Amino acid sequence: MFINGILAILQILFLPGLIFLKLFKPKGGFFYQLSVVVAISMLANATIIYPLVYLHLYSKTFVLVWMLLEVLALVWLYRGIFKLNFDQVGQAINTYASELWNQMHNLFQSERSSAAVRFLRNCMIALFGGLAIYLIFWFVRSFTSNIGSVFTNWDAVVSWNAWGQTWAQNQIPSVHLTYPQLLPLNLSLTYVLIGNYEVSLFAKAIMPIFALLTVLMVFEMALEKKQYGYLIAVVLIYLTYKKFMGDYITDGYADIPVAFMAIAALIPYLRNEDFLQDQKEVILSILLAAAAALTKQVGLFILVLLPILGLINSKTKSHRQTRQMLIWFGLGILLILPWYLPVGINALNDFSQLGFSKYIAHSSQEFDSDTPLIRLGGAVLSLGKYLALYIFLLPAFFMVKRRFKLLIPFFLIPFLILWGIVASYSARNLSITFATLAIICGLGLETLLEYGFRWLDHIKAGRLGAIFLLLLVIVPIGYFAWKLDDEKLIQTWADAQSQIFSPQLNDQIFALDRSNPDCKKILTNYPVDFLPGFRGVQQLFTFNDFDLYKQYINDPGVCWMLVPNGIDANVKDAIEQNLKNGTYELLYTAKNWFGYRLIKIR
Repeated sequence: MFINGILAILQILFLPGLIFLKLFKPKGGFFYQLSVVVAISMLANATIIYPLVYLHLYSKTFVLVWMLLEVLALVWLYRGIFKLNFDQVGQAINTYASELWNQMHNLFQSERSSAAVRFLRNCMIALFGGLAIYLIFWFVRSFTSNIGSVFTNWDAVVSWNAWGQTWAQNQIPSVHLTYPQLLPLNLSLTYVLIGNYEVSLFAKAIMPIFALLTVLMVFEMALEKKQYGYLIAVVLIYLTYKKFMGDYITDGYADIPVAFMAIAALIPYLRNEDFLQDQKEVILSILLAAAAALTKQVGLFILVLLPILGLINSKTKSHRQTRQMLIWFGLGILLILPWYLPVGINALNDFSQLGFSKYIAHSSQEFDSDTPLIRLGGAVLSLGKYLALYIFLLPAFFMVKRRFKLLIPFFLIPFLILWGIVASYSARNLSITFATLAIICGLGLETLLEYGFRWLDHIKAGRLGAIFLLLLVIVPIGYFAWKLDDEKLIQTWADAQSQIFSPQLNDQIFALDRSNPDCKKILTNYPVDFLPGFRGVQQLFTFNDFDLYKQYINDPGVCWMLVPNGIDANVKDAIEQNLKNGTYELLYTAKNWFGYRLIKIR
């Protein structure tokens, strides 16, 4: 089962995409090409499995034969690898590492004439770079800690994964509303190959890769374009994902996969001054946008958006380029038609099949209003401090280049309005915009910072006396001394200190009713004295001396016991007898921290 599960993951993420990579040779760095491999693999798998199920040909034997043919094709296409020796592999790795180092070094290059300003700028870039790398490892940890887990959230269990299990049984699932099936079709490969339609360990294992690849692609853009605004974008992606996506990052929802497909489709547009000048980039974007459209309905937004952006942004477009753009857009439509054509026909017969009324009802319930503008206002305000990113789009519009500028009125703002009115019952429905929003805000902030550095250069800030460096230390210290008074510092300490040892057990101790002034002590070896507000409350006892036990429980100041496992048999019998006859009351059992039991004795 384990080997077959690994084979399924290879098929889902790599085999078809590696063939495409060799034949198509897409542009971009290592992580972007890896993302293309993953996205194209999933698109190819879904395109092939979908008709197989209709023909009742989807089986383990068929998949293994299919994979064997792919492996043979890969052996032929990558046959040059077999001629490599360790020295050549090492040389290739060294060359890549050297290029990476040069790219990182180039990120720090500046035209600032002042050494002090260059130093300040380099510190800023190092700060954002270090933070971005640290946060990337946060996504890596999400990926590794997810291994061996199962789907837990409602829709992941009863919809997305359940659909995959149905596809694996050569059956067409009864899909709720118009949800496309690229993700469930790929998940079904794990169940087909392991020969079990319930064990979801392998299907769940792939889910965090989409968020991880998203931040890696954006980080890579910082090095390729020599713009630290993309490093800021990595930080912003982390903040929005952690705030609004949470457990969805590792669970089986399609929101993050579709966001991954969408940003992968937009990157060729973002990295080219004139998107239409490179038809290869256009084809790649359309294919990835089709994958997004087949992952979740909102992906259609990207598929329709790309031709519009390409045509508007291009200043030198010809009739030939326009015609080619429309041809490749037609190819994208053909790829999604097998799913959307029957769905569209059903929607024409019954408009409720689109699900808009249901989404609106959920949103109306969430904000207690049937009025679209009130729902939109409530949805926007529900973003809290992250609304600042959308507000910052207004000044950013005047700071970023034309192709980025167009994304604000044609993508980010319309999608925000659509989300607010229709599907604002959950912020995860806005996830497709997070990476693009982060990139534009990051580049806008870079422009602001560069303006500040130019201003410092202009006023000859580097010639100021070194004594002014003290202000850089004194002013922040003074600010925090004013901001963080004694009460706030004590509260900060108390909040952190309350989480030591076992937070769950601590919560139960804090919840004890200590209003009776005669109740002063807790009989235990658990270090209660170290909890905020409990200094002197602990009566230290290991429960291994019966005579001492009787002495302590006769003390009227001892009202509770926190009893560990492994205590004296006579003490244990006495406690159990008192619990049984109602003299003692069991308040809580901590099974995850040495098996403590919290008992009220009077």
